[in-house]
Order: sequence, then structure tokens, then C-alpha cells
Amino acid sequence: MTRTLRQPISLRASSAIFLAFWCLLAAFPIFWITVMSFKEPVEAFSSNPLQVIFGPLTRARGKGLSLLDMAAGLALIVVVTRLALRWLPGMVRSYTPWNQPWLSWLVC
Repeated sequence: MTRTLRQPISLRASSAIFLAFWCLLAAFPIFWITVMSFKEPVEAFSSNPLQVIFGPLTRARGKGLSLLDMAAGLALIVVVTRLALRWLPGMVRSYTPWNQPWLSWLVC
């Protein structure tokens, strides 16, 4: 890319920060629904926000997520992300019909 078309570093950084913030903001409802699906109804509808977030009643009944469950979920997310970023593009390129990679990404 030529030097005249390259964006300044401040614009790229501010765009990246805004995009990261927007992704977190957009993903929050999905995260909240997922977390609430593991809660007891008493805690999910509690007026105390700390009771909703930490869920002592759910943990006492053994129905909440443990640290091991959370670590396993995080490990799964990391593995799937690495596969999607490293393995999947190569597979799409290898199965591309008529040298049209965009078509393979649509099917994928």
C-alpha cells in the first residue's frame, strides 16, 4: 500500500479501540443470557446485583459453574478460535472450486 493511502496510527488505534468496545457491548446480552441460564430463579430475579452476579445460593446447591468449568470453557473457545483462524482458511483454499475462494467461504 502506498504511503498516501495508509491511515495514521492514531486513526487505526482509535478504530480498533472503538471496534473492540462495540464488540464487547454487542456480546454482553448473549453473555448475560448464558450466565443467567445457570442461575437459580431466586438469584436471577434478585434485587441485589451482587447476588445476581455471584450467585451464592446457586453455588451452595452445586448447580453453578466451578472454576474448572470456566477454565474448560475458555480453553474450548481458544482452541476453536485458533482452528477458525489457522486451519479453516487453508481448508477453504484447498476445496475452492474454479479458483473462486469467496464461493467456498459462502458455503462454509
